[in-house]
Amino acid sequence: MNRGSWRWMLLLIGLFLLVRLWRFPETFHFYYDQPLFSIKALEIWRSGHVPLIGPPISFIWEGRQVFQGGIIYLVQLLFLLIGEFDPMRSTFAFVIASSFMIIPLWIGVDRLWGKKAALIVGSIYALFPPCITGTLELTNPYYQLALTPVLIWILSLYIKKRNGLLAFLAGLMMGVLLQFHYQFILVMGVVGAYILFLKPKVGLRDWILIAFGWGIGFAPMIIFELRNNFYNIRTILIYIEHWGEFRRQMGGGIPIQYFLSLMLVTITLLAGKLAKLPQYFLTGGLILLMGWALRDFIVTPKQGGILKDWQYHDELRVNQIIKAENLANYNIAMWYDTRSITQRYLLMRENRDFDFENYRHNQYLFVVYANDNWQSDGAYELNTFKPSKTIKQWKINDKYNLYLAERK
Repeated sequence: MNRGSWRWMLLLIGLFLLVRLWRFPETFHFYYDQPLFSIKALEIWRSGHVPLIGPPISFIWEGRQVFQGGIIYLVQLLFLLIGEFDPMRSTFAFVIASSFMIIPLWIGVDRLWGKKAALIVGSIYALFPPCITGTLELTNPYYQLALTPVLIWILSLYIKKRNGLLAFLAGLMMGVLLQFHYQFILVMGVVGAYILFLKPKVGLRDWILIAFGWGIGFAPMIIFELRNNFYNIRTILIYIEHWGEFRRQMGGGIPIQYFLSLMLVTITLLAGKLAKLPQYFLTGGLILLMGWALRDFIVTPKQGGILKDWQYHDELRVNQIIKAENLANYNIAMWYDTRSITQRYLLMRENRDFDFENYRHNQYLFVVYANDNWQSDGAYELNTFKPSKTIKQWKINDKYNLYLAERK
């Protein structure tokens, strides 16, 4: 690769880091799946037991769920270890690691279609706002996105060299990536269709090697299925049988973050044609993309992620107060997550474990709420804490307070 390519790659890495880290402390958030996966990763670290399966998908039918791969927890643990189990430092490490994925992405696209195509795809990975969000959270579809450039690099080598080892590695990488989320089946379909129409045609040997590599990469889930009477497959068939209910539970559809890997691979395969567009069109698109990224993440960033009026430093303040009270037999409920997964992780990492699920018999309850009418909330975690009285109150920010209630 020439110096010009390295200059462009370094520029894209710089822009990648700029839009993500310029206001990182303000926009950083850690809730829902992130602390939930972190709790499991911490349990793995302490117990030494590595599970075959990872977290389930959101849809539940009669108590059945489809499980994803255990590699999710292992990657989560890797970044937690790098960040010494501090969520902000661990996410910072993930951002840095994701930025270096521009290198295999550039090399792969450049090998297939040339430097202009590599600049197009690299710019989308670095500056497309959903991709920016997708490399600012420790969760499975974003790990999948960050590792997809490695698959693109391997595929570019295979397409040019038709080497059996590269066919195996491409299959292996697809098997690994499928563990992060099952929508990757769509990516595999796109890649498979592309390989199918290559000239000269791919031989049977290479298809076998791709399939063998995929089996190795997806082996933990295959072992789980064999040990558990094909639990996931049978559950998927039940989902299909109740497709109408599945669609209703999904509400507005599947969020865009689950399709970012598909988008990146598809644009890569189309990049040769995109590179032939007029220069003014490509320059204008790059300017618009940069403007969009600057607006959403530097000029007017989304404070605290999707939660309005609540930032990570508010979560830390709540955590410090809870630890300072040094109570026993308590539980926690937050306005946005009544199970308080973030607080659970922050307490668990300091070995302050308690009976998280016992909301019926705890003597004390910490509640983060906008007002003292929290007892009127219909959530189980709040509704079962009756009769009770508020014995302390702290102001956390301009909107939310922390209440300490005691059961009468």
